[in-house]
Amino acid sequence: MIASAAFDAMSMGALAVEAAVRTLRGEKVPARIELPVKLVDQTNLSDWDCDYSFRKTVPWETAISQHPQARSNMESLA
Repeated sequence: MIASAAFDAMSMGALAVEAAVRTLRGEKVPARIELPVKLVDQTNLSDWDCDYSFRKTVPWETAISQHPQARSNMESLA
């Protein structure tokens, strides 16, 4: 295999918790949040082939800012 797409369950969970906390605080949260697709190959395999405690998650701002659908959802909630 030359490459694969990452299934970033850790970031999914972190963003779900972030959305829940923001909702409980009364903040506006988009109905849909999408993670950016990451291609995993030999150049970045070490980012994924490590203990979960060393993995980075996608920050909330990145998840929202990279997807027009989430941004437009936030704007319509304002």
